[in-house]
Amino acid sequence: MSFLEKLKKGTEVKLLAGAIIRAQRKADGSYQIGVELQGKPENYGVLAVHFGSQVLARFPKTEASGYEQASALERMINLIVNEGVWQKSNLIRYADAERALELVPIDKVERGEVLTMALILHTGTTEPILIFEEPVQLSDEGLIYAVIGLWQAIVDVLDNEGVESFDRILRYFNSYLDEGISPADPLAAQNLANRAVREAGAE
Repeated sequence: MSFLEKLKKGTEVKLLAGAIIRAQRKADGSYQIGVELQGKPENYGVLAVHFGSQVLARFPKTEASGYEQASALERMINLIVNEGVWQKSNLIRYADAERALELVPIDKVERGEVLTMALILHTGTTEPILIFEEPVQLSDEGLIYAVIGLWQAIVDVLDNEGVESFDRILRYFNSYLDEGISPADPLAAQNLANRAVREAGAE
């Protein structure tokens, strides 16, 4: 039974949305990324911001290598927000990542590293958390591009209302980053993502 299937059958948690990402680094250094989404589309925007926040938390800015990776992702997020998210938006182009990232059907990524995530709600709680199937296989660079790949895959399937909600969530999230707030651990990442969702009115 897969990681997501076990969560679906659980009695103490509710699976709101999930994603399987497969990423393969090609000979030229660019990435092919495939995404399989599960759950209700109304929860995809929340899944997206939680993933972005959790990836940032893996790269503390107090460390030289972490600062470089976090800054690269924050720059791409800022570029996307400046363009605005609409139906059929090309977020990969907005993020200036066209030469580094190609989104393809997941079954086209044959030998890639796999990352499975789930947005869940524990019984008796009101705010979701994002969990991963461990170990996380993706490289640091692969994780950065996986965020943009997931966001593009989500925009490709959302209706107009869903995209507008996602855009609002990202704008709030980006505003925190502009203020210098960058999550330094998983709990801080969870709280920052949930704050963006609340303030965007997307709960």
